[in-house]
Amino acid sequence: MMLWAILPWLLRAGAVAFDARIPAGSRCAVVFNSGVLRKFRHGAAIDAHDVVIRINMLNRTGHESFLGSRWTHEFASFQKPLDGYACPADKFAAEAPRGVVGLSFERHSPADCGRHAVCCRDRILARHGSWVLLPEAFSLACRELVVGTHLSQCSSGFAAALLARSRCANVTVFGANDDPCFPYHYSCRRGAGFGRGTTTESVHPGRRASEALPSMASSVFFGTST
Repeated sequence: MMLWAILPWLLRAGAVAFDARIPAGSRCAVVFNSGVLRKFRHGAAIDAHDVVIRINMLNRTGHESFLGSRWTHEFASFQKPLDGYACPADKFAAEAPRGVVGLSFERHSPADCGRHAVCCRDRILARHGSWVLLPEAFSLACRELVVGTHLSQCSSGFAAALLARSRCANVTVFGANDDPCFPYHYSCRRGAGFGRGTTTESVHPGRRASEALPSMASSVFFGTST
């Protein structure tokens, strides 16, 4: 799908009025969590970007050679336990430096603390002062773009890429190059599946997002071997 074909969705997403705290003219990197990142050492290239958006607070210690260490934004969901925390957003609130901006869907962020005692949006937002909740209009634009792809909904990774494309001067997505030899998360033992011990998924969600991302291929760059 060429850029002109997705331009209406990009314009809609970009026109939604909210401050993503991405400076104008930024060069942005979106870093997925796929095991394919291990094929390359893009750490320095990732860190050279003005804005680096990472996804769902997976462990990065010891993986800096291919992940880099620069960290300006984190797309963190309010779903599924992770590393002893109620959800990625809970881990972000506990561990992220104050200067890192947390991103999430407003629609999927539970505000009812009676039903979501730990992963309650308002409680988590109070624990970390730098959050941007993407409004429903942005989520709708994102969901329309993934219709007909392998994604059942607008994933964190795809939303991060769409947000970057609508706000940044240029975008490079790392870890979105689908490779059947790497159907797992970058920190997992080969063939161990995605985040074993923390989630039940056998295929990392970024792989499904990578199947949808070709629809944006003329408007983003993909980090590959040089």
